[in-house]
Formats: sequence, C-alpha cells, structure tokens
Amino acid sequence: MTTEATAEAPAPVTVPSSTGTAASSDTVAVGNGSEESGSAAPTLTVAFVGAGEVARIFAAGIAAHAGATGRIVRFRGFNAGRRNRPPYAADFRELNAQTGITLADTVAEAVAGADIVFSSVVADQAESTGLAIAEALGTGVVDEAGVAGSVSGASATDGASTMDGAANSGAAPLVIDLNATTPEAIRTVKAALDTAGARFVDASIMDTVPVFRMGVPLCISGDPEAIAAFTAADLGFTNVRDLQAEAGTASTAKVLRSVVMKALEASLVESFRAAEKAGILDVVADSVVATFDDMLGRTLVDDLVKSEMLHARRRAAEMEGAVSTLEDLGVSAFVSAGARDHLAHIAELMHDRTPVAPEATPAEAIRNLG
Repeated sequence: MTTEATAEAPAPVTVPSSTGTAASSDTVAVGNGSEESGSAAPTLTVAFVGAGEVARIFAAGIAAHAGATGRIVRFRGFNAGRRNRPPYAADFRELNAQTGITLADTVAEAVAGADIVFSSVVADQAESTGLAIAEALGTGVVDEAGVAGSVSGASATDGASTMDGAANSGAAPLVIDLNATTPEAIRTVKAALDTAGARFVDASIMDTVPVFRMGVPLCISGDPEAIAAFTAADLGFTNVRDLQAEAGTASTAKVLRSVVMKALEASLVESFRAAEKAGILDVVADSVVATFDDMLGRTLVDDLVKSEMLHARRRAAEMEGAVSTLEDLGVSAFVSAGARDHLAHIAELMHDRTPVAPEATPAEAIRNLG
C-alpha cells in the first residue's frame, strides 16, 4: 500500500448555528481547516474510510454539532466500492463535497493526520479495511510539535488538530469501527491498530441510520481509554450505549441482532414471492402486517419467543408443509427449511423440560432451554 499523503485541502462549507439561522460569527467553517470563523476553536480532522451514505449522514451530523459547540471540523474520505472508487466520478465527489468530505485516492491519504477515523464498509471488507487503516497509521510519525504526519512527507499543518479531552496535540488517533462484522475480525483489527499505536472503539449501529441519523442506537465496546476518548470527542451522537466490555462485544450484539432482522426480512420475501405466484400476495401481506401491528414492542417478542417453546413440535410439522408448498410454487425454501429444522431442534430440547409460566420473560424462556 502506498503511504503517500497528498490529500488536497478540503473545500470549505458552512454549517448553520444551533438556532438554524444562516452562517454568522457563531457558525463554524467545516472542511477548510482554518480558524477564521470568529472563534479560537481547535480544528478536528475526521476521516471516513468508506465514504457512503452512513459517512455522509454522520459527517453532516458532526458538522452540525460542531456548529453548536464552536469547533472547526474538516473531513476526508476514501471509498473503494464496486461502483465508487478512485478515480472517482465527478458526481460522487460532489455528493460527498456537499457534506464537506474531500475524497482521497488512498487510505493513507485519507487518514494522514486524522484525529478520528471511521471505518464503514461492507461486512466482507471490514477486516482488510481495518488492517489497511492500521498499516497507514503505523507508517505515521510524530514531529517535534506533536503533529501526526506521513513518512512520505505530508505537511505538518495538513493533519494538525486539537480536540478537547480526546485528540489533543500528539494524541493517538481514535479509530471507530462501524462495520457489521464478526467479533473475531474486530479483535484482529484491534490487535493491528494497537501495534500501530491507535486507539480503537468497536461501535455497532443497531438500527437504520437514514431514519435515526445521529440518534441511531450505537453500542460501543473497547478499552476504557478508547471509550473515554470517544465520549470526550462529543461528536453529536445522542443514543450511545457503552457495554463496558472488550472490543468485539458490540459486534457480537450486532451480529446476533442481525440473526433476527435479516432472517425476518428473508422470511418475508420468501413468503411474499410464493404468495405472488399463488395470486394471494395482498391476502398474506395484509395478514402479516395486521399481526405485527397488533403485537407491537415487547409483547411481540414475548409472544413469539414463549410461543415457540410451547408449540415447537407442531410448528416443525407445519413448516415441513410450508417447505413443500414453496417448492411446488417454484420458490426456494431457504428460510423455511431452516425454520423447520430449528423448530424440530427446539422440540427435542423441550422434550424433558417444563414450559415456563405465561408471565415469564423471554430471557427466562431462553434460559429454560439450557
């Protein structure tokens, strides 16, 4: 990997003040690295490795929060997706520029001198991306002024930044991994970043970013020093849950949540494809929606979990029929076959156990399985 750090200075954009009015002396310039906004606020440099939708939403949120707290922020980004990768198309550069992100041509250029680095890529690229970030940061040097730069000679001012309580002069960069990857991959990346002298936070996004934006539920785990740096950075996230556990724990939570959410999505599509072929899509979809609407929140989870314990054997037989029906309609029964096998397994586990009482919690029902 090249270690050149020649990223161009990000173009300035303005961010409304906390009152939502037009830019004035109480706003900050985001992206230009200067301190000409009427305050002596320090500059924070944030890099996004993976300059997609999540990066743009978070950059906008961080910028808006900076506008309210009087800090100057500049953003760099790097992207290596199938469609958007160097050399970037003009429309992709413009899309990122709208939130103050200036795109770099290499990971090393993007992270050189950064106070905070976000990694946000597709799951199967998460580990290799984290290792690339570690490699780029590991080639960095700290000059006598305490400013991180690149071995190949990035200017000291390009990466200069100070952040109250978090990334002060000479502090190790903070890498925040947002990827939906495995705990094992997270631990591998953390080890590489430890060697590179960076601090690392395992941060799992637990809902939909375009919907909740900076209020998206975020679980974090990692070394106490790294967690403290993340908290002190005050980036504007409003729904953060510190698991007070080692890196990899937040990713475990994300993966296990995905077992539910992705399987639910897959089961809906599997069912609805077959219903469309049978000419009854509206009937099936309306029934499912009505059931979900009637069983909102914890009641839904309670009913589904405890009901399975009581009726697993009968439902396994029902899903055997579902598999046959789907196959007859020409739809692959991936989810339904798995559900059938799962229910048969639960039925065996429940064979010599007494079902929990109706008032039991889902956790008590799960623990009853042993």
